[in-house]
Amino acid sequence: MAGPHVIKLRRRYGFQSSTLSQAIARTLLARDDWFDELLAHGRDIYRERAELTVRSLREAGDHLEFDDPAGGFSVWAKVRGGVSAAERLAERAREAGIVYSVGTFYDPLQLSRYADHLRLAYSAARHEHLVAGLDRLTAVLKSL
Repeated sequence: MAGPHVIKLRRRYGFQSSTLSQAIARTLLARDDWFDELLAHGRDIYRERAELTVRSLREAGDHLEFDDPAGGFSVWAKVRGGVSAAERLAERAREAGIVYSVGTFYDPLQLSRYADHLRLAYSAARHEHLVAGLDRLTAVLKSL
């Protein structure tokens, strides 16, 4: 049985959705084709973002090796030139105000196996911020 502190936390923070949000979800999901249309719209948005990101990276030269995303929310790329090139890119990107995840973050054993990789997310940023960030990243890549 849960202790009193757990019960108090549960009452205070309610680890489930509210009755109102459940009712809204039920109403929306009961509408014919609403969810399918929502999914199709989301797929279109993320496909456009992926295409924009890939196009920008390819225009920046051959500094990165990557496959076109077949789904998902980011591009996983290998920096040509090894770890030193990846570190130089990360430093210049930071100076240009660009944030991306370095590959070592995704190594579960923390053996630096992906030190020459990066993950460039395109899903969360507003379109205009994504465009501006890709423009800056393209300039950084061209300067290498």
